[in-house]
Amino acid sequence: MSIVDGPSAEREFLDLKGTSQMRKLYIASPFFNPEQLAVVEHVERSIRYIKGLDYYSPRNDGVLHCMTPAERLAAGPKLFKLNCAMVRECVAVIALMDYKDTGTTWETGFAFGIGKPVFGYRTDPSKPINVMLQQCFHAVVYGEEELAEMLAAYAAHAPLDRWEVRKQGEAY
Repeated sequence: MSIVDGPSAEREFLDLKGTSQMRKLYIASPFFNPEQLAVVEHVERSIRYIKGLDYYSPRNDGVLHCMTPAERLAAGPKLFKLNCAMVRECVAVIALMDYKDTGTTWETGFAFGIGKPVFGYRTDPSKPINVMLQQCFHAVVYGEEELAEMLAAYAAHAPLDRWEVRKQGEAY
């Protein structure tokens, strides 16, 4: 089932695009190679598809590894402050956990520390999640179908109990 014909297509949502009622999600993710970029782009499309949701993706404001050392020195503090401000501004964070990325881990902990709901996303359910990160997540979804269903439920203010973190036997 694709996101276009998935469970969210069966529901009617009030179109909140462009209103103050939009729920903006911060996407915490590495985006440093084609595989990582494909995953984050899929999440962006998935969020964009759901009426009532919007997102902030740090990759749109600068990629430090593509900059010269001088550009990184100048841009680093600005990007850090911007990302911190955006985590605060967004209503929740979705963390892409397929890669052991220190930036994603930091953003997850920061969001949890300031009381934001944090959702984990993995494309491969066989990979464990670190026990400390596991405790930060309000929900964890695995694969495109669960992602689409959870986003639709979140946009509709529905309970997310189905995706509560599975804490048995999958932590490292």
